[in-house]
Amino acid sequence: MGFDPSISNKGLGRLLMGRMLRNSMERGDLIYDIGPGSLDAKKYWYTSVENSYRYVHYSPLSGMAKILQLSNQVASWYRDRFTSEATVEPQDQSAKHSHVKK
Repeated sequence: MGFDPSISNKGLGRLLMGRMLRNSMERGDLIYDIGPGSLDAKKYWYTSVENSYRYVHYSPLSGMAKILQLSNQVASWYRDRFTSEATVEPQDQSAKHSHVKK
C-alpha cells in the first residue's frame, strides 16, 4: 500500500486498510502486522507496538551473497541519511511494528 498526496483527502487508504483488517478478522487471524514506520498515521488502527528483529547471514564464499550484502549496506546508508523516519535502527537492526490484535 502506498501514499499519494494528491488523492489522500479521498480516504482511499483508510478504506483499503479497513477492508484488509476486516478480511483478516473474517479469516480468524489473531494478529495483523501493519508494518514498521509511520506510526502516527497508524495510531487509530493498532492495539500494540512490538519490536521486530531481522538477522541476515551472507555466505563468505558466495559472490551473489556479497552483492546482496553490499546492496543491503547501501540501502541502510541511504535510509539513515535521506529519510526522516528510519525503519531499522542501525545498532541492533530492530524495528517497531504495529499490530492489530483481535
